[in-house]
Amino acid sequence: MERFEIAKRIEAGEREIFNAINGVFIGIKEIMSLKDKLESQSYRLQEVIREMEEEISEEEEAVQKQRIISILEEVQRLDEQNKTMQVTLLGENIEPENEFELKNQVQQNKEQIVNLLKGLQLSRRHIDSIIDTLNHHFLQSTSPNGLLKIVRRAWEEKT
Repeated sequence: MERFEIAKRIEAGEREIFNAINGVFIGIKEIMSLKDKLESQSYRLQEVIREMEEEISEEEEAVQKQRIISILEEVQRLDEQNKTMQVTLLGENIEPENEFELKNQVQQNKEQIVNLLKGLQLSRRHIDSIIDTLNHHFLQSTSPNGLLKIVRRAWEEKT
């Protein structure tokens, strides 16, 4: 019984972490950088995936890498959908029934993103690295002119 309780608490903690990562632009950006690093061969699967065998065949590694990249592409697609719907929700002429539908779809997409992120089976070390990056950006945003720098950087990336 005790092991079951511990497993449930770990899973709840993971869900909370992925909700936090999903809740901020920088968190999703950091997750998507994993896709780029895997595609460019600058990361090995064993560095980011928990319980990955040290020695696996090149074919198995390629299959696992493609699985992860596909999951990350789906996360990116859902995140882009959410951004589009959130812009629509900020519009002034949105019908109440349409607003409800869009908010519901955004929430469903967020839940699906969290489930996909959990399915990645990221290593504790990699999750800690993402959290450190988020903390770094948070600390920058709370320092004088820090928020202005973050907004400027986001704007430059968009243009």
